[in-house]
Amino acid sequence: MATTRSYIKSNRDVVKSALKGYIEGINFIFNNKQTAQKVFGKYMRTNDAEVLETSYQAYINTTPRKPYPTLKGLQFLLDRLAPTIAAGENGETRAVCRHEFLQELEKEGFFNEMAKRYPGK
Repeated sequence: MATTRSYIKSNRDVVKSALKGYIEGINFIFNNKQTAQKVFGKYMRTNDAEVLETSYQAYINTTPRKPYPTLKGLQFLLDRLAPTIAAGENGETRAVCRHEFLQELEKEGFFNEMAKRYPGK
């Protein structure tokens, strides 16, 4: 997820709520394979079981339940976006990598709540 510093400053609650929704979505997908595949199929416009299984496995194998960004991953994205954003051109990965919301959710027990609500893998 990405946004501007000014949006974060003036819409902190919205940003935090959006992140919570994203994290709950991740946990839902991990624990509701059939429903997740149905949704994948709708948006991928396919009902091919092999495609849906491969997509689901790729998702759960590459998406962490705690989506902390890595500097390496962010640098990869910034390198690709460099022609369109100033931070990418300057390589300021650390400046755009912020964990504060995830750390807040961790302290508030949100990840533990998700683990209880969506037990499993």
